[in-house]
Amino acid sequence: MQNIFFRYNRDRKEAFLETIKYTILVVAMLVLIRSVPVFSLSALILPSVLALITYRNGMAFAFISSLITAIAASVFMDPIIVIYTVFTIGGVGMITGELSYRKRKPALAIFGGAFMVTLNILLLMYAQARMMNVDLVDYITNIYRESFEMQKEMMGLDMDVETFLLNLRRTFPGMVVCMGFAVSAVNYFLSGMMLSKITKKREIATLSEFTLPGNVFGGMLIIYLMTALLNYTDFVYKETLILNLTIILGMLFFLQGIAAINNFMSRRLRPVARNIITVLLCTFMPFYTFVVAIGFVDAVMNLRRLKK
Repeated sequence: MQNIFFRYNRDRKEAFLETIKYTILVVAMLVLIRSVPVFSLSALILPSVLALITYRNGMAFAFISSLITAIAASVFMDPIIVIYTVFTIGGVGMITGELSYRKRKPALAIFGGAFMVTLNILLLMYAQARMMNVDLVDYITNIYRESFEMQKEMMGLDMDVETFLLNLRRTFPGMVVCMGFAVSAVNYFLSGMMLSKITKKREIATLSEFTLPGNVFGGMLIIYLMTALLNYTDFVYKETLILNLTIILGMLFFLQGIAAINNFMSRRLRPVARNIITVLLCTFMPFYTFVVAIGFVDAVMNLRRLKK
């Protein structure tokens, strides 16, 4: 039986020193993020460092790293934010690293990380509501309201701000889950790249090998049949539920589409060009529908001939 806390093939002293080195990197990144807000998005990739520690040294060293990070971050961050940050970084990192070490399929590691991100956001919302009387959804909605009102006045735009904000509130649950999948996927594949650089060999599956579980369509059918039954009930949020399910499934097919396109490009393009195109496809919204369509076709027909 594999030991999830320590790696028997690693010297404890060497593992500890490596863990401290990577922990200093994480803390330094948090200080940079706190000092220079423009680097805030870089916080989303910090779980990959904990995944690296977990994969190479075990969950015990990852836990030590998370604890040290929490103590250091508490000096310059609010307690609730510290807890949320450490649980997200440590939780996603440990799940990703351990499942990767056990050679589980990429989808399982990504689903596990997405669950952890979503759970942490829900706990953060609950903590803020209970301790600070702040509704996170209302807080975000008010930020968007102020931003759009300013743009409307400065640029003379004709936009229905309240309709947009209503749709934002309706799709917030789906957006949170999608963010969980995005954060988890980015960290999974980034940790794989870092491991390959360190060990000089491929340790975990690449982006082009990602595929949704074979039973995903059965699950989709059951979910949509259940939501269709809501039309015959007095459930008032059925349209919101269907909308959020569609958003989440769209995100899953987007990941499948990116993986399929990356697989096709790997046969013809060098890594640098392939990575640039992948980033462009993930960044610009006009490509979203195209990528989702590719993902759906690949999920149905298994264009890459991968074992699911």
